[in-house]
Amino acid sequence: MFAQSPRTDQIEMQKEDKATNLQPPTREKGDVVVTKLENFFMPAPPAVRLNFGDFRPGAGLALGAGYEVPVGERGLWTGSGTLSIKQFKELETALDVAPMTSDRIRVRAVARWEDAPDLRFFGLGTGASLGNEVTYGLRSTALGGEVRAKGRKWLGYGGGVSLLRVQSSDGTGDVPSIGASTSTEWWHTTAYSEIDSRHSPGYTNTGGLYRVAFHDYGGRDGAPNFTRAEIDLRQFVPVLHNNWIVALQARADLTSSADGRAIPYFMLPSIGGRDTLPGFTDYRFTDRDSVLLRSELRWTPSPVVDMAVFFDQGTVAASTSALDLHDLQRGWGIGARLHGPAYTALRLEVAHSVEGWRYNIAQGISF
Repeated sequence: MFAQSPRTDQIEMQKEDKATNLQPPTREKGDVVVTKLENFFMPAPPAVRLNFGDFRPGAGLALGAGYEVPVGERGLWTGSGTLSIKQFKELETALDVAPMTSDRIRVRAVARWEDAPDLRFFGLGTGASLGNEVTYGLRSTALGGEVRAKGRKWLGYGGGVSLLRVQSSDGTGDVPSIGASTSTEWWHTTAYSEIDSRHSPGYTNTGGLYRVAFHDYGGRDGAPNFTRAEIDLRQFVPVLHNNWIVALQARADLTSSADGRAIPYFMLPSIGGRDTLPGFTDYRFTDRDSVLLRSELRWTPSPVVDMAVFFDQGTVAASTSALDLHDLQRGWGIGARLHGPAYTALRLEVAHSVEGWRYNIAQGISF
Protein backbone atom coordinates (compact mmCIF):
# COMPACT_ATOMS: atom_id res chain seq x y z
CA MET A 1 0.00 0.00 0.00
CA PHE A 2 2.63 2.50 1.02
CA ALA A 3 5.20 3.96 -1.35
CA GLN A 4 8.71 2.86 -0.46
CA SER A 5 10.07 6.30 -1.36
CA PRO A 6 7.48 9.02 -0.78
CA ARG A 7 7.53 12.30 -2.62
CA THR A 8 8.66 14.19 0.51
CA ASP A 9 11.98 12.32 0.52
CA GLN A 10 12.64 13.43 -3.07
CA ILE A 11 11.83 17.05 -2.19
CA GLU A 12 14.27 16.98 0.72
CA MET A 13 16.98 15.55 -1.55
CA GLN A 14 16.38 18.34 -4.07
CA LYS A 15 16.79 20.95 -1.33
CA GLU A 16 20.05 19.37 -0.16
CA ASP A 17 21.44 19.20 -3.71
CA LYS A 18 20.66 22.85 -4.38
CA ALA A 19 22.20 23.92 -1.08
CA THR A 20 25.45 22.00 -1.63
CA ASN A 21 25.84 22.44 -5.41
CA LEU A 22 25.63 26.18 -6.04
CA GLN A 23 25.75 26.92 -9.77
CA PRO A 24 28.16 29.48 -11.29
CA PRO A 25 26.71 32.31 -13.40
CA THR A 26 27.62 30.51 -16.63
CA ARG A 27 26.15 27.02 -16.86
CA GLU A 28 26.76 24.25 -19.34
CA LYS A 29 23.99 23.49 -21.80
CA GLY A 30 23.49 19.96 -20.42
CA ASP A 31 23.01 21.31 -16.90
CA VAL A 32 20.39 23.77 -18.13
CA VAL A 33 18.48 20.95 -19.86
CA VAL A 34 18.57 18.82 -16.70
CA THR A 35 17.27 21.69 -14.59
CA LYS A 36 14.41 22.38 -17.00
CA LEU A 37 13.41 18.70 -17.03
CA GLU A 38 13.57 18.57 -13.24
CA ASN A 39 11.36 21.63 -12.90
CA PHE A 40 8.90 20.12 -15.39
CA PHE A 41 8.63 16.64 -13.86
CA MET A 42 9.24 17.57 -10.21
CA PRO A 43 8.14 21.17 -9.60
CA ALA A 44 8.48 22.57 -6.11
CA PRO A 45 5.13 22.67 -4.25
CA PRO A 46 2.61 24.17 -4.31
CA ALA A 47 2.24 22.93 -7.87
CA VAL A 48 0.32 20.80 -10.33
CA ARG A 49 2.55 18.08 -11.72
CA LEU A 50 2.38 15.13 -14.05
CA ASN A 51 1.60 11.83 -12.36
CA PHE A 52 2.45 8.43 -13.82
CA GLY A 53 0.80 6.36 -11.12
CA ASP A 54 2.07 3.33 -9.26
CA PHE A 55 0.17 0.59 -11.08
CA ARG A 56 0.63 -3.14 -11.07
CA PRO A 57 2.46 -4.55 -14.11
CA GLY A 58 0.20 -4.83 -17.14
CA ALA A 59 -1.25 -1.33 -16.99
CA GLY A 60 0.76 0.01 -19.90
CA LEU A 61 1.68 3.67 -20.18
CA ALA A 62 -0.22 5.90 -17.77
CA LEU A 63 -0.68 9.61 -17.29
CA GLY A 64 -2.47 11.74 -14.78
CA ALA A 65 -2.17 14.87 -12.69
CA GLY A 66 -1.36 15.52 -9.08
CA TYR A 67 -1.52 18.57 -6.85
CA GLU A 68 0.90 19.22 -3.99
CA VAL A 69 0.41 21.72 -1.19
CA PRO A 70 2.87 22.44 1.64
CA VAL A 71 1.46 21.89 5.13
CA GLY A 72 3.31 23.88 7.76
CA GLU A 73 7.09 24.01 7.50
CA ARG A 74 7.79 20.37 6.69
CA GLY A 75 4.46 18.81 5.73
CA LEU A 76 3.01 17.98 2.32
CA TRP A 77 -0.49 17.11 1.12
CA THR A 78 -0.85 15.39 -2.24
CA GLY A 79 -3.81 14.35 -4.33
CA SER A 80 -3.63 12.58 -7.69
CA GLY A 81 -5.56 10.67 -10.32
CA THR A 82 -4.10 8.51 -13.10
CA LEU A 83 -5.43 6.54 -16.08
CA SER A 84 -3.50 4.05 -18.22
CA ILE A 85 -3.96 3.14 -21.87
CA LYS A 86 -5.39 -0.21 -20.71
CA GLN A 87 -8.02 1.50 -18.55
CA PHE A 88 -6.27 0.95 -15.22
CA LYS A 89 -7.30 3.70 -12.81
CA GLU A 90 -5.85 5.09 -9.61
CA LEU A 91 -6.88 7.75 -7.09
CA GLU A 92 -4.76 8.67 -4.09
CA THR A 93 -4.62 11.34 -1.42
CA ALA A 94 -1.95 11.51 1.28
CA LEU A 95 -0.80 13.77 4.09
CA ASP A 96 2.87 13.56 5.08
CA VAL A 97 4.03 15.51 8.15
CA ALA A 98 6.99 15.70 10.53
CA PRO A 99 5.55 15.83 14.07
CA MET A 100 8.92 16.60 15.69
CA THR A 101 11.30 19.50 15.19
CA SER A 102 13.27 17.58 12.55
CA ASP A 103 12.54 15.32 9.58
CA ARG A 104 13.97 12.22 11.23
CA ILE A 105 10.44 11.01 11.99
CA ARG A 106 7.61 11.39 9.51
CA VAL A 107 3.98 10.31 9.69
CA ARG A 108 1.94 9.60 6.58
CA ALA A 109 -1.81 9.05 6.26
CA VAL A 110 -3.06 7.80 2.89
CA ALA A 111 -6.21 6.68 1.11
CA ARG A 112 -5.81 4.84 -2.20
CA TRP A 113 -8.18 3.26 -4.73
CA GLU A 114 -7.04 1.25 -7.73
CA ASP A 115 -8.92 -0.52 -10.53
CA ALA A 116 -6.93 -3.09 -12.53
CA PRO A 117 -9.43 -4.63 -14.99
CA ASP A 118 -7.09 -6.87 -17.02
CA LEU A 119 -4.58 -9.03 -15.10
CA ARG A 120 -3.21 -12.43 -16.09
CA PHE A 121 -2.75 -15.75 -14.26
CA PHE A 122 -1.09 -18.86 -15.71
CA GLY A 123 -1.26 -21.24 -12.76
CA LEU A 124 1.23 -22.06 -10.03
CA GLY A 125 4.91 -22.91 -10.47
CA THR A 126 7.44 -22.57 -13.25
CA GLY A 127 5.77 -25.42 -15.13
CA ALA A 128 2.59 -23.42 -15.75
CA SER A 129 1.82 -23.42 -19.47
CA LEU A 130 1.17 -20.35 -21.59
CA GLY A 131 -1.93 -22.18 -22.76
CA ASN A 132 -3.41 -21.96 -19.24
CA GLU A 133 -3.61 -18.17 -19.39
CA VAL A 134 -6.74 -16.63 -17.87
CA THR A 135 -7.67 -13.05 -17.10
CA TYR A 136 -9.21 -11.39 -14.06
CA GLY A 137 -9.81 -7.93 -12.63
CA LEU A 138 -9.01 -6.43 -9.22
CA ARG A 139 -10.30 -3.40 -7.36
CA SER A 140 -8.50 -2.49 -4.16
CA THR A 141 -9.10 0.17 -1.53
CA ALA A 142 -6.61 0.93 1.25
CA LEU A 143 -6.95 3.37 4.13
CA GLY A 144 -4.31 3.73 6.82
CA GLY A 145 -1.10 5.31 8.01
CA GLU A 146 2.59 4.69 8.57
CA VAL A 147 5.54 6.04 10.52
CA ARG A 148 9.01 6.34 8.95
CA ALA A 149 12.14 7.08 10.94
CA LYS A 150 15.73 7.81 9.96
CA GLY A 151 18.68 6.82 12.10
CA ARG A 152 22.29 7.79 11.66
CA LYS A 153 23.50 8.12 8.09
CA TRP A 154 21.61 5.67 5.88
CA LEU A 155 19.54 3.70 8.38
CA GLY A 156 15.74 3.81 8.04
CA TYR A 157 12.92 1.90 9.71
CA GLY A 158 9.20 2.11 10.32
CA GLY A 159 5.83 0.46 10.01
CA GLY A 160 2.16 1.00 9.37
CA VAL A 161 -1.38 -0.30 9.58
CA SER A 162 -4.13 -0.14 6.97
CA LEU A 163 -7.49 -1.64 6.15
CA LEU A 164 -7.22 -3.31 2.75
CA ARG A 165 -10.20 -4.45 0.73
CA VAL A 166 -9.72 -6.38 -2.52
CA GLN A 167 -12.48 -7.34 -4.94
CA SER A 168 -11.73 -9.79 -7.76
CA SER A 169 -13.92 -10.13 -10.83
CA ASP A 170 -13.98 -11.37 -14.42
CA GLY A 171 -11.30 -9.80 -16.55
CA THR A 172 -11.83 -7.62 -19.58
CA GLY A 173 -9.03 -9.10 -21.67
CA ASP A 174 -9.23 -11.09 -24.89
CA VAL A 175 -8.58 -14.45 -23.17
CA PRO A 176 -10.95 -16.52 -20.99
CA SER A 177 -11.77 -15.18 -17.53
CA ILE A 178 -10.80 -17.03 -14.39
CA GLY A 179 -14.50 -17.13 -13.53
CA ALA A 180 -14.35 -16.35 -9.81
CA SER A 181 -15.49 -13.21 -8.01
CA THR A 182 -14.59 -12.49 -4.38
CA SER A 183 -14.52 -9.60 -1.92
CA THR A 184 -11.93 -9.91 0.84
CA GLU A 185 -10.71 -7.62 3.63
CA TRP A 186 -7.50 -7.70 5.64
CA TRP A 187 -5.89 -5.66 8.35
CA HIS A 188 -2.50 -5.09 6.74
CA THR A 189 0.34 -4.47 9.20
CA THR A 190 3.84 -3.68 7.96
CA ALA A 191 7.31 -3.22 9.44
CA TYR A 192 10.58 -2.56 7.65
CA SER A 193 14.23 -1.76 8.19
CA GLU A 194 16.67 -0.58 5.56
CA ILE A 195 20.08 0.83 4.78
CA ASP A 196 19.74 3.19 1.82
CA SER A 197 22.82 5.02 0.50
CA ARG A 198 21.43 5.75 -2.98
CA HIS A 199 21.52 9.28 -4.31
CA SER A 200 17.76 9.17 -4.88
CA PRO A 201 15.06 6.46 -4.89
CA GLY A 202 14.01 7.58 -8.39
CA TYR A 203 17.46 7.45 -10.01
CA THR A 204 20.96 6.69 -8.79
CA ASN A 205 24.37 5.65 -10.05
CA THR A 206 26.02 5.05 -6.68
CA GLY A 207 25.23 3.49 -3.32
CA GLY A 208 22.92 0.66 -2.42
CA LEU A 209 19.67 -0.43 -0.80
CA TYR A 210 19.43 -3.25 1.72
CA ARG A 211 15.83 -3.61 2.83
CA VAL A 212 13.84 -6.19 4.78
CA ALA A 213 10.06 -5.77 5.09
CA PHE A 214 7.43 -7.86 6.85
CA HIS A 215 3.71 -7.86 6.03
CA ASP A 216 0.98 -9.43 8.13
CA TYR A 217 -2.49 -9.83 6.60
CA GLY A 218 -5.12 -10.46 9.25
CA GLY A 219 -8.22 -11.69 7.46
CA ARG A 220 -11.68 -10.35 8.28
CA ASP A 221 -14.93 -12.36 8.06
CA GLY A 222 -13.21 -15.68 7.47
CA ALA A 223 -10.52 -14.48 5.07
CA PRO A 224 -7.20 -16.37 5.39
CA ASN A 225 -4.45 -14.99 7.60
CA PHE A 226 -1.00 -14.96 6.02
CA THR A 227 2.36 -13.21 6.13
CA ARG A 228 4.83 -12.09 3.50
CA ALA A 229 8.52 -11.30 3.96
CA GLU A 230 10.41 -9.27 1.37
CA ILE A 231 14.18 -9.10 1.14
CA ASP A 232 15.48 -6.58 -1.41
CA LEU A 233 19.22 -6.04 -1.91
CA ARG A 234 20.57 -3.59 -4.52
CA GLN A 235 24.05 -2.27 -5.25
CA PHE A 236 25.26 0.32 -7.79
CA VAL A 237 28.98 0.45 -8.62
CA PRO A 238 30.45 3.19 -10.88
CA VAL A 239 33.37 2.06 -13.07
CA LEU A 240 35.46 3.49 -15.94
CA HIS A 241 35.42 7.23 -15.21
CA ASN A 242 32.06 6.85 -13.40
CA ASN A 243 30.03 6.88 -16.63
CA TRP A 244 29.57 3.11 -16.58
CA ILE A 245 27.54 1.62 -13.73
CA VAL A 246 27.16 -2.00 -12.67
CA ALA A 247 23.70 -2.38 -11.11
CA LEU A 248 22.80 -5.54 -9.17
CA GLN A 249 19.63 -6.72 -7.42
CA ALA A 250 18.74 -9.84 -5.43
CA ARG A 251 15.18 -10.14 -4.14
CA ALA A 252 13.18 -12.83 -2.34
CA ASP A 253 9.44 -12.79 -1.53
CA LEU A 254 8.36 -15.47 0.93
CA THR A 255 4.82 -16.16 2.16
CA SER A 256 3.33 -18.28 4.93
CA SER A 257 -0.28 -18.93 5.93
CA ALA A 258 -1.93 -20.04 9.14
CA ASP A 259 -2.60 -23.80 9.22
CA GLY A 260 -1.40 -24.10 5.63
CA ARG A 261 -4.52 -22.41 4.24
CA ALA A 262 -4.48 -21.33 0.61
CA ILE A 263 -3.47 -17.74 -0.11
CA PRO A 264 -5.57 -16.00 -2.79
CA TYR A 265 -3.80 -16.28 -6.13
CA PHE A 266 -3.84 -12.50 -6.61
CA MET A 267 -1.87 -11.99 -3.36
CA LEU A 268 0.93 -14.45 -4.19
CA PRO A 269 4.43 -13.38 -5.33
CA SER A 270 4.96 -13.46 -9.09
CA ILE A 271 7.78 -12.75 -11.52
CA GLY A 272 7.61 -11.84 -15.19
CA GLY A 273 7.20 -8.49 -16.90
CA ARG A 274 8.70 -5.03 -16.88
CA ASP A 275 10.30 -4.91 -13.39
CA THR A 276 11.23 -8.56 -12.81
CA LEU A 277 11.81 -10.68 -15.94
CA PRO A 278 11.23 -8.34 -18.93
CA GLY A 279 11.70 -11.21 -21.39
CA PHE A 280 8.49 -12.87 -20.16
CA THR A 281 4.91 -11.68 -20.10
CA ASP A 282 3.53 -10.05 -16.94
CA TYR A 283 2.83 -12.43 -14.01
CA ARG A 284 4.24 -15.35 -16.00
CA PHE A 285 5.29 -17.36 -12.92
CA THR A 286 3.39 -17.34 -9.61
CA ASP A 287 3.68 -19.30 -6.37
CA ARG A 288 4.10 -18.93 -2.61
CA ASP A 289 7.81 -18.00 -2.77
CA SER A 290 9.96 -16.31 -5.39
CA VAL A 291 13.61 -15.40 -5.98
CA LEU A 292 14.80 -12.79 -8.46
CA LEU A 293 18.37 -11.94 -9.57
CA ARG A 294 18.93 -8.96 -11.85
CA SER A 295 22.06 -7.34 -13.28
CA GLU A 296 22.60 -4.37 -15.58
CA LEU A 297 25.55 -2.63 -17.18
CA ARG A 298 24.55 1.00 -17.65
CA TRP A 299 26.30 3.60 -19.78
CA THR A 300 25.57 7.31 -19.28
CA PRO A 301 26.36 9.11 -22.58
CA SER A 302 24.56 12.27 -21.39
CA PRO A 303 23.11 13.76 -18.19
CA VAL A 304 19.57 12.77 -19.24
CA VAL A 305 20.00 9.40 -21.03
CA ASP A 306 21.27 6.01 -19.89
CA MET A 307 21.79 2.95 -22.09
CA ALA A 308 21.73 -0.51 -20.49
CA VAL A 309 22.39 -4.17 -21.20
CA PHE A 310 20.64 -6.43 -18.70
CA PHE A 311 20.47 -10.09 -17.70
CA ASP A 312 17.70 -11.37 -15.40
CA GLN A 313 16.87 -14.71 -13.82
CA GLY A 314 14.41 -15.98 -11.25
CA THR A 315 12.13 -18.76 -10.09
CA VAL A 316 9.08 -19.52 -7.95
CA ALA A 317 8.11 -22.51 -5.79
CA ALA A 318 5.54 -23.73 -3.28
CA SER A 319 8.08 -23.50 -0.41
CA THR A 320 11.51 -22.06 0.31
CA SER A 321 13.05 -25.55 0.33
CA ALA A 322 11.69 -26.15 -3.18
CA LEU A 323 13.32 -23.03 -4.68
CA ASP A 324 15.81 -24.42 -7.20
CA LEU A 325 18.55 -21.92 -8.01
CA HIS A 326 20.00 -24.34 -10.57
CA ASP A 327 16.88 -24.17 -12.73
CA LEU A 328 16.17 -20.45 -13.17
CA GLN A 329 14.04 -18.74 -15.80
CA ARG A 330 16.37 -16.40 -17.71
CA GLY A 331 16.17 -13.44 -20.05
CA TRP A 332 18.32 -10.62 -21.41
CA GLY A 333 17.90 -7.39 -23.28
CA ILE A 334 18.93 -3.81 -23.99
CA GLY A 335 17.26 -0.54 -23.07
CA ALA A 336 17.37 3.25 -22.91
CA ARG A 337 16.20 5.45 -20.01
CA LEU A 338 15.29 9.12 -19.95
CA HIS A 339 16.00 10.52 -16.50
CA GLY A 340 16.92 13.47 -14.31
CA PRO A 341 19.15 13.56 -11.23
CA ALA A 342 16.38 12.22 -8.93
CA TYR A 343 13.78 10.53 -11.17
CA THR A 344 13.35 8.26 -14.20
CA ALA A 345 10.74 9.51 -16.66
CA LEU A 346 10.73 6.78 -19.34
CA ARG A 347 12.20 3.35 -20.09
CA LEU A 348 12.38 1.71 -23.53
CA GLU A 349 13.46 -1.95 -23.57
CA VAL A 350 13.80 -4.90 -25.92
CA ALA A 351 14.05 -8.22 -24.07
CA HIS A 352 14.36 -11.89 -25.03
CA SER A 353 13.69 -15.22 -23.31
CA VAL A 354 12.89 -18.80 -24.37
CA GLU A 355 9.34 -17.56 -24.98
CA GLY A 356 10.42 -14.97 -27.56
CA TRP A 357 10.92 -11.22 -27.82
CA ARG A 358 9.12 -8.55 -25.81
CA TYR A 359 9.09 -4.76 -26.11
CA ASN A 360 8.55 -2.77 -22.92
CA ILE A 361 7.71 0.89 -22.49
CA ALA A 362 7.53 1.87 -18.84
CA GLN A 363 7.86 4.76 -16.44
CA GLY A 364 10.10 4.79 -13.40
CA ILE A 365 13.23 2.87 -12.51
CA SER A 366 13.68 -0.85 -13.21
CA PHE A 367 15.36 -1.27 -9.80
